[in-house]
Amino acid sequence: MGYHYEKQNPINLKKSALTPEIQQTITFIATATASGIIGNRADSWFVNLYYHEKSRILAWIREWSLTEDDKRTINKNEKLKILFSQITSNVANEIFDEKLAIWSSITESLLRNKKYKFEKKQYFINLFIKLDTFTINYLVNLIVKGPIISTEVFPYNEFNKPNIKDPNFGFYLGQIQSASTGLTDMYSDKNNTYFKISELGKEFIDFISNSSENKIKSMIKNINRP
Repeated sequence: MGYHYEKQNPINLKKSALTPEIQQTITFIATATASGIIGNRADSWFVNLYYHEKSRILAWIREWSLTEDDKRTINKNEKLKILFSQITSNVANEIFDEKLAIWSSITESLLRNKKYKFEKKQYFINLFIKLDTFTINYLVNLIVKGPIISTEVFPYNEFNKPNIKDPNFGFYLGQIQSASTGLTDMYSDKNNTYFKISELGKEFIDFISNSSENKIKSMIKNINRP
């Protein structure tokens, strides 16, 4: 469908020694998010994870550098601990490399971004979990390339979906999901209908990228638009 992401390098857990910093981060995450289950045996949490869960969590930790300020932010807020626990669980079981690559900036944005209230951060995280990769691709496309004419999304008409082999089939799927969550708007100009990202959509992309233009651009490559 014209999209390409940089694939995450696989982690060999047997050959890759964990640095003291990573070990400390793992211990902190276990204590902060899983202590209710494992009691005071936080050191056993990581050992008991499945291989794919360990691999995903290590990839996330290496992209997100835990700071002392992060620790204090998490420890002083019980609601944040619950949400952080949800993030850890979703990272461990994330099946898409494309979304795994974004979780580090979401974590940083949750803990350090002062532009959004906690409730909106919570909403955006739950929305990210539910959205498919093609929808995130589509939204970033609208930011990078601007509004899209409806015939690129619905090449036949609004009542018939494009063929699954159509190179822009992902635009159709992305628009359907974006419209239902208020992330895109529609307008007319010179007898043409266009779709554009809404203000809520802009905030969502800004949040999951932690306001990083480089992160936004890394989400989209080889797009099929002029």
